[in-house]
Amino acid sequence: MFYVFEGTGVWQEEGKDPVTLQPGESLHVRPGTVHAHRNASSAERLVFLEFVIVDKAQRSTVPMR
Repeated sequence: MFYVFEGTGVWQEEGKDPVTLQPGESLHVRPGTVHAHRNASSAERLVFLEFVIVDKAQRSTVPMR
């Protein structure tokens, strides 16, 4: 779950179009979904809260290029 406090963020799930979130908006990404997120601006900061719930001993993220 992502919630944007400040700035504009872009989230994209594998195989889907990107979603742009503004302050006050949120997005739920289902467990196991390959996705990426980034700041939509090079001049404005992005502040967001991310909740990650995983089983014990499960990795919460897997970095990808």
